[in-house]
Amino acid sequence: MDRDMSLSACPRRGTVFTLGVLVSVGLTGCGHPDNDTRSATAGLPDIEQQLTANPWILDHGASSPRTARDGAITIRFGPGGLVSGTTSCGAYRARFTVDEEAVTVRQISRTFGRCPPHALRVQRAYLAALGLVDKVAPTGRDHLQLEGSAHTKLSYDVYNPK
Repeated sequence: MDRDMSLSACPRRGTVFTLGVLVSVGLTGCGHPDNDTRSATAGLPDIEQQLTANPWILDHGASSPRTARDGAITIRFGPGGLVSGTTSCGAYRARFTVDEEAVTVRQISRTFGRCPPHALRVQRAYLAALGLVDKVAPTGRDHLQLEGSAHTKLSYDVYNPK
């Protein structure tokens, strides 16, 4: 076969070969300028869309630090960079930012109320862990996992309050 007629793993758009018949090949991959990585992820939610899609409830057993299962801990990422949620001790709110795969939660404030000492410790541990979050780990549509320094892992499932 002539050197100009050899098959290439990535032929140029519109290149013609002889393989018994003339075939016109118009591949869109292979690093062509029109191979836009945005089109490869079209239709998939970005990190902020994943966060704000649902309210979430903490999966105590899959999270660290381990928290007692004595009450639901929820989180809701909302528009304008606001996040809010509840623990067995009350409510909290904070600000969040997203940058590619990174997420940060800052300026966490909580309500004060009467709370048993154990529940207050759980709330403090959870909010401290939430403040360490810096990454959203890839998960399925009905699951959210936030990770951070000090081996922090907060796993959530979609929360469907009745």
